[in-house]
Amino acid sequence: DDREIFSLDDLVKDFSIDRVGKSGAVFNIDKLKWMNQQHIKLKSDEELLNLVLPIALEKGKDTISPDYLKHVISLMKERVTILPDFIDSCPYFFADPESYDEAGKAKNWKTETPSYIKTLIEAWQSLDPFDAASMEQSLRSTAENLSIGAGKLIHPTRLAVTGVTAGPSLFHMAELLGKDTVLRRMKTAVTVLGG
Repeated sequence: DDREIFSLDDLVKDFSIDRVGKSGAVFNIDKLKWMNQQHIKLKSDEELLNLVLPIALEKGKDTISPDYLKHVISLMKERVTILPDFIDSCPYFFADPESYDEAGKAKNWKTETPSYIKTLIEAWQSLDPFDAASMEQSLRSTAENLSIGAGKLIHPTRLAVTGVTAGPSLFHMAELLGKDTVLRRMKTAVTVLGG
C-alpha cells in the first residue's frame, strides 16, 4: 500500500489559513424545509398530534379536540413543510373565512355562481350521511342537472367554505367541518360575494 499516513501533528503543521476557501458556507432554507417536509410525511398522525398539540395551544386553539386536530393533520400532512403549518396554513379548519382570495373570486365566482351554490345547498341540506362520498356524488349530480361541469361547483364551493382556492380534498375537508358549518359558510359566501 503506497498511501501516506499523516499524523494529526503533520496535518496541523501543514495547515494554512491561506489555503482555506474564501466562499462562505451555503445555507439553503428551501432544502431544509424540503427535508423537514419529508420527515413530517414519515411520521404517524399520532406522532404528529403530540408535536402539533402544544403549538395549537400556544396559538390559542385550546378548544380544539385532539381527535379533530388529528383529522386536520391527516388531511394536511402532504401539504405542510413545518409543524406550525398545521395551524397557520389552514385557518379554515378553525374559523369561518374572514375574507375571500381575490384571484379566486375573479376566476371562480361569476354572476351565475350564487344560483348554482344555492342549488347545491338545497341538495346538501337533505344529505344523510354528510360524508365525502355522498357530497361528491351529490355535487356531480347537481352539476349534471344544471348542465355545467363539476368544476363550476367545486371551485366556488371551496372558495365559499375556506376563503382560498387550494387545500386538501374539498369533500373530505367538508366532512370534517360538518354539515352545519359548511352550509353556513356557503350561505354567507352567497350573501357576501353576491353575483
